Amino acid sequence: MTEEIEALIDFGLNQKEAEIYIELSKRAKSVWELSKSTKLSRSSIYHILERLKIKGMISEIKENKSTKFKSIEPETIIKRSEEITEELKNALPKLKFWNENTTKAEIFIGTRAFLNLLNNFLDKKEDILVYGIPKNVPKILRGGIDRFHKKRVSLKITMKHIYNYDAAKRIKYLNSLKYTEARAVNGLKTEATTNICGDEVLLTIWNNPIWTIRITNRKISEAHKKYFKFLWGIAGYPESRGETPNSP
Repeated sequence: MTEEIEALIDFGLNQKEAEIYIELSKRAKSVWELSKSTKLSRSSIYHILERLKIKGMISEIKENKSTKFKSIEPETIIKRSEEITEELKNALPKLKFWNENTTKAEIFIGTRAFLNLLNNFLDKKEDILVYGIPKNVPKILRGGIDRFHKKRVSLKITMKHIYNYDAAKRIKYLNSLKYTEARAVNGLKTEATTNICGDEVLLTIWNNPIWTIRITNRKISEAHKKYFKFLWGIAGYPESRGETPNSP
């Protein structure tokens, strides 16, 4: 998978959408041309193009009697994304009156949603605690988790991890980073992860697609912090079995 495709997936596209977007960035193409170059069926191409149009990623061109499609320049997409972000900043504060001093529970779906929630933790500038991490999570999140750690470390925000006990290589790698500690609990093996920061708790199920429940409540977050403290006290460092530290 290329760096360009990974970046587009982090932006919210799936792999096929990213591949078609890149194809159309080279030159305008018809459905027939896309089907030929990507080896996808025409019906699949039509569905992908429709989703890309809804997301504002491509435009449609009429040439003689044929219809072709081309990618919208990244600069235009980024500018529009920034405009939408600014509109949300102006609009959302007006909606906060109804949930102040209450518990919020929200459900988010997908890799990008999880990474957005994790990056939002950095605004709190508080320690981040996480337990119950399967060893394949870095592969699921691809480059997104490495970019998060790079930003977190630059902000000098400490993060403590408790992985499943079979993640020795990842634990060794994390312990090589600044403001980062990682351990494992013997026998711990779960497909559910809990992230805690400030008054927020993220409960993530690593299904396909990924499901994350965000709970905002100070008492609930404090209860999870106490449980983390207990697990941290009994956690240790598993054998790496000669593996070299890296970021899988």
